[in-house]
Amino acid sequence: MMSALFRDDVRDDNEHDRLPLTVGDHLLALHARKVKHASHAQVAMVARLPGPVPSRAEGERLVREATDRAPVLRYRVAGTAWRSRFEPDPRFDPVRHLDLVRVPPGRTMEQCLREALDRPLPADRPLWSLQFVHGHAPDEHLVCLRMEHTMGDGMGALLILAAFLTPQSLPVPAPQPRAGFPPLPVLRRTLPPLLQGARLPARWLPAKSSRRHGLTHHDFALDATLYQGIKDRTGATTAQVSTAVLAGALRAWAPRHWGAPLPRRQRHGLRTGMTLNVRHPLHPSVLGNHVGMLPLTLPCHEPDPLRRLQHVMAHADPREKDDYRRLCQYINTLAPVPAWLLSRTVRWLTRLLPRNVGVTMMRGPGTCPTLHGMPLSLSGRVVLRPALGVVGFVAFRDTVTVTLTFEHMPPAEVGRLARLLPHALAELHDRLCGTD
Repeated sequence: MMSALFRDDVRDDNEHDRLPLTVGDHLLALHARKVKHASHAQVAMVARLPGPVPSRAEGERLVREATDRAPVLRYRVAGTAWRSRFEPDPRFDPVRHLDLVRVPPGRTMEQCLREALDRPLPADRPLWSLQFVHGHAPDEHLVCLRMEHTMGDGMGALLILAAFLTPQSLPVPAPQPRAGFPPLPVLRRTLPPLLQGARLPARWLPAKSSRRHGLTHHDFALDATLYQGIKDRTGATTAQVSTAVLAGALRAWAPRHWGAPLPRRQRHGLRTGMTLNVRHPLHPSVLGNHVGMLPLTLPCHEPDPLRRLQHVMAHADPREKDDYRRLCQYINTLAPVPAWLLSRTVRWLTRLLPRNVGVTMMRGPGTCPTLHGMPLSLSGRVVLRPALGVVGFVAFRDTVTVTLTFEHMPPAEVGRLARLLPHALAELHDRLCGTD
């Protein structure tokens, strides 16, 4: 990452005053205007820290230092329609983005986050805030970075939170290099699977969804030693193991849908999509959304955990992933007018798609961040539609964290899925490694 700083009193020659929105940025801006509650259009990253909450003065110092290291925090969205753009806020004051939230004693972490994230973001400044949530326990506090999703994706929010808690510096926002039009063979390989996503998906829910249930959120960590044992014996990647584990957990979550004989609708597994990072490797940008979609089939129909992993490895063709990355990079760098028109078209089409489960996988920055030697619990709330639920994996060198966010599902059922994921990982490990 670049270490150049962007200070109030020093103009950085690398600063780009106006940066166009990507197709994803336009989509999320449209989504933000339609949701009933603003928090449903925000992305948040949370760290659970030991010790008492910092004082207001300490919090202000932390915010000022972090905005020097992360100039992305000085940007806002300006303009309308295809003229929408990111630009620095001329009246930027980092202290105005600090929020100390006191909650009653005894509140759970989920209750604390719900109360904090439901507080409105100010519309007259860059749409983010750093919240210190305290009062629920005497020996810990929460640090929550939340942003309107238009301002950044999950990876961007994770890196920005790390800039608040560590000395890491982030690059000055800059436009992504324009990607070339994908060759015809790439289009032939990528477009048909995308169109299959409109088909009716397999049944996968254990209970009927209901609007009386709001958002339910769980975050936890999976055993990294089990991951390593599976990878050593199969050559699978962390993402492939996570996909197979998710398929096993979803199968156990709703076993009545996957029992023999399988109906035709269930025979090919659960078709869904996984987010794909399309940032340029030489010009990484934290500002805005730089993600694409990779068609993904979860082999829930396979009863054997090893066969589920083999299915994932056989169908996770590296060339296919590269093809979709090339296609999405081209779309991500479209000119402003085509990007705006495409976003409105995609927004209309998503209303016709069946509600499904979304999968996100990110590679964390090195090891799981720690403060004073204690690991941080990172989690995030994400935009759901058109997905009914989103399962997010963040792979660090020393652990894999998981985030579950479901809408309109009974909280007890979401909690049961959270317990089934570690069980599915242990089941796959035992199938390969026995009890050694």
